[in-house]
Amino acid sequence: MADYTDIDFDSQQPLDDFDFVDETVVGSKYQSQHSQHDAPPESEWFHGPSGREEAEKVLLKKGREGSYLIRESVRDPGDYSLSFRISTGIKHFKIINDWGDFYIGGRRFHSLGDLISYYMGTFLTGNLCLKYPVPPETASSNVSGLRNTVLALYNYTKSSTDELSFVQGDVLAVLNNDDPSWWWARIETGPAAGSVGFIPSTLVQLIEKVVPPREKWFHGKIPRKDAETMLVQQAHDGAFLVRESENQPGDFSLSFRVGNVVKHFRIESSGRQYLCGGRTFSSIDDVIARYLREPLTDNRTLVEPFPPQAKVESIYAAVDRPAVMQVAQQIAKQMTPQFAAPPPVPSRPQAGSTTTTRATTYNRCGYLVRKSRKSNKKWKKLYFALMGAKKRLYFFESENALRPKGIVDLTMSTVHSLHSTFFGRPNCFQIITNTIDALKTYYLCANTEDEQQGWLDSLKEFCGHDSGRRPVPGEEAIEIKSLQLGVMEARDLPSKISHPYCLISLDNVNQARTQIKTRAQPMWVEEFTFDDIPASCSTASIVVINKNKLQKDVEMAKFVLDLDKVRGDKPVEAWYDLKSMDDKDKEKLGGIRIKARFSNELILPFSEYLDIKSLLMHPDMQAIQAIGSVGKEREEVAKTLLRIFQADNAATELVRSLNRLEVNSTDDPNTIFRGNSLATKTMDQFMKMTAISYLHGIIGDIVKEIFEDKHSCEMDPTRLPKGTDSKDNLKRLLHWLQSIWDAVQKSIDDCPTELRVAFHSLQQDVVSRFPQDQVVRYSAVSGFIFLRLICPAILNPKLFNMMADHPSEQTSRSLTLIAKSIQNLANLVEFKSKEQFMTPVNDFIVHNRDAMKRFIDQLSTMPEYPKSFARVAPVNPARELASIYRYIVRNKEAVQKYGVDNPSAASVTDALISTCNRIANREKSYMNTEPTYQNFSN
Repeated sequence: MADYTDIDFDSQQPLDDFDFVDETVVGSKYQSQHSQHDAPPESEWFHGPSGREEAEKVLLKKGREGSYLIRESVRDPGDYSLSFRISTGIKHFKIINDWGDFYIGGRRFHSLGDLISYYMGTFLTGNLCLKYPVPPETASSNVSGLRNTVLALYNYTKSSTDELSFVQGDVLAVLNNDDPSWWWARIETGPAAGSVGFIPSTLVQLIEKVVPPREKWFHGKIPRKDAETMLVQQAHDGAFLVRESENQPGDFSLSFRVGNVVKHFRIESSGRQYLCGGRTFSSIDDVIARYLREPLTDNRTLVEPFPPQAKVESIYAAVDRPAVMQVAQQIAKQMTPQFAAPPPVPSRPQAGSTTTTRATTYNRCGYLVRKSRKSNKKWKKLYFALMGAKKRLYFFESENALRPKGIVDLTMSTVHSLHSTFFGRPNCFQIITNTIDALKTYYLCANTEDEQQGWLDSLKEFCGHDSGRRPVPGEEAIEIKSLQLGVMEARDLPSKISHPYCLISLDNVNQARTQIKTRAQPMWVEEFTFDDIPASCSTASIVVINKNKLQKDVEMAKFVLDLDKVRGDKPVEAWYDLKSMDDKDKEKLGGIRIKARFSNELILPFSEYLDIKSLLMHPDMQAIQAIGSVGKEREEVAKTLLRIFQADNAATELVRSLNRLEVNSTDDPNTIFRGNSLATKTMDQFMKMTAISYLHGIIGDIVKEIFEDKHSCEMDPTRLPKGTDSKDNLKRLLHWLQSIWDAVQKSIDDCPTELRVAFHSLQQDVVSRFPQDQVVRYSAVSGFIFLRLICPAILNPKLFNMMADHPSEQTSRSLTLIAKSIQNLANLVEFKSKEQFMTPVNDFIVHNRDAMKRFIDQLSTMPEYPKSFARVAPVNPARELASIYRYIVRNKEAVQKYGVDNPSAASVTDALISTCNRIANREKSYMNTEPTYQNFSN
């Protein structure tokens, strides 16, 4: 039976005997407390490039349980694999090589030797450690081969602490070159050997550009006579080979058989270029390529390479690295006269420019908040960058940091959304990574729902495991599984369950939780929607957990729902038996009432929804008015419509049109936008879509200070301890009010342009509709910017992702009084006798009333209407249109009735119904079966 400490959901994923913390670094400076072993030499375990099958043959032939080897990945050059023999066979573990570090099982190591040392004393899998290295049959190129090594062409003195100084002739290993101008490198030679930092790429040259790679024609250091003997006695006419020059270190010779004679041609290396036959080449490959198609001598071209009879180590992958360094430095000395004047050093990225560079390197970038593994209350803002080419997600301390703080391997990961109830904050999602014999979960949170969905869609594209949608073979349609789950109530629970709540999981992946109840027969009546769940998902688990104040929360009982049994058009509601957490224990522990509906929803190609889109986007807005007047899901409809219009850069126009219709249909200015109308919901969602970052910028830091302040702002004498003077509290309250109001007044230029356009249009509409009213021009705008954005964020900062946790009781009361006061100022009204204790704040309101009017007028002023807005369109607009289609289907009768009650809209409602009929029939053709929703043709 598992238990929790304050429901730390990370503990729900099975873990190995060690922590999987990506920031953990193991190396010479971070000696593991688990391991005091020294790794064997590389020659005893490194096998160079080798496939899985070859490694298994070697380990099965020469090894025993606990034997191991490390090989360079054939599938992912630059990465490595650890092959390990256990009693039942061979296991292979991926080792990511990035930024000069090696990642395995969530840990980061400075070298492969450090990795081996660590797992010689720490269980790698089961209860087995690395024990017996298996050497290769023949010597392999060492791990630190020079394939990504550069030669310094000039001297350089670092200008910041994260850079490297070097001198001409130094050899450096490039550990990361994602940025084209500044590479992360390690010095390999000289007194600074081992130092790492950034280097300007313009001052170095790849070794393989100045030293030839190993090829079929390269024989290394062989005498001239040996080359002649081999070509005459063993090769055909036209054969050739390349060898290192005997007399000129750093130069080469091309030996070419012409008839029965071998001719030799010098290839002179001058650093960045090669000279042969009076021509200049950028590489020896280019020399060979040219003379394979053009005559080299006596009207003869090169015909075929003569390969070396024994394995030859190329000069940049040789085991004898000191010899490599010596040759490279000899080359550098020859370059001095030619490269006396160094090229300009590229500028280091400044604020914002790193983000611009990453936009071309990475598939998606942006800030997310990551939950600490050790605490639900600690969340940290980090900058994330998705590199699809490598299937990796990097995270950085900030957008201007060049070296990542950690890496998530997406090839072994799945990504899932999280219900807002899970952490009590919206827009969360999780990446679950299979690391060795365990699962590690990254909990992340985006600012807005659109950002969350964007990250989910981008990550799913590169995750190696099934995370959701699957395409219908041969078509562009997408099938999505969805689950509507209601946790209603429980009965006959064991008496020791006093504060129950439920944890909901899909195929053992945590997704949501209910509220905590204070009785043994709890009534939750909470409903959850899980959209776009993995195609492999077949069960939903509901675990009843008892909340304890002083001890750990404990799992008490569970029910596992077979999703196939609730598949259909209508929810299935029933009582189910709760069982023990121990599957062997068959005792019943009460019952739980669940309402559930599992469905497969088909998203057709975008072109199939063009007719319904045309109806929605018609300027008369009649289709939208019809949809907005039926059903109860106006908030979801508003979100969906905004995404549809956003795809055409028209979300602002949608808001302006709906607001205008709302204003024109209202007779009393005091009741404008008071109802639960589609216009109100759309404006609410529009602000959340566009203004969350703006909101954080205004009050985020101030709210954090209020959280950290341990003093009260209480003004109500009935809430104050006896004998307490409220003057200090008033002074403190006024201080926070002034801080927030000052920040708000200075924020006009930071307010998103599209929001200011909407406010501008709204103010003009209400002034035109109610020309005699002197207040509505202010109240219409303040009713949104303050009543529905700023003040709610002050009251509940966690809901707006400003704080990781809910405030204390005292802080919550302070935030309530602050929000009340700011709202009264926005309403241009003072506190009355009903809240007599707040009347001392009236002086603040009266003093800033005119400033509030100026602020609203300036916020609503748009001297020039922009042609476009910098907003990212939804990833899949077809999905949003399909959502509207399904909404119309569910509310068919109400849509038809709206057409009857409003004759001017009858033609539009008829068109909506007929369009949906056509889409329903198209579903049949795509699936060759009954549509997801019934065909409701008359």
